[in-house]
Amino acid sequence: MTRRHTDQVEVLRRNDEPAHFLWRSRLYTVREVLAHWVETDTRWPSEEQARALVRAEVTNHPAGADTIQPKPQPGLAGSLELPEREMWRVEASPGRDGACGVYDLCFDWSARVWTLVCAED
Repeated sequence: MTRRHTDQVEVLRRNDEPAHFLWRSRLYTVREVLAHWVETDTRWPSEEQARALVRAEVTNHPAGADTIQPKPQPGLAGSLELPEREMWRVEASPGRDGACGVYDLCFDWSARVWTLVCAED
């Protein structure tokens, strides 16, 4: 049965891959990494972010033509990057002898936290 979760977990990595994770006071051992991908947050920006992205100033030229020039904004470069989540689908079991299940682990780079988002056991 597949279940959706939003539980924060602790993950121990080995060679940049999840090796163990602690979920609901149980230590799970990763037996195999089944998939790995990165998701980008593509939601619409907030009103404040949208205004910062399109802020411009009109500059008058001698010929009388008006052109729109981007106006540099302090700290804007960081806001142009979309938040990323690193996703790992793993086969894992509680302890050494427990039954294996498939789990989706998510590392949110902006929040710097791990979350268990799906469990199929």
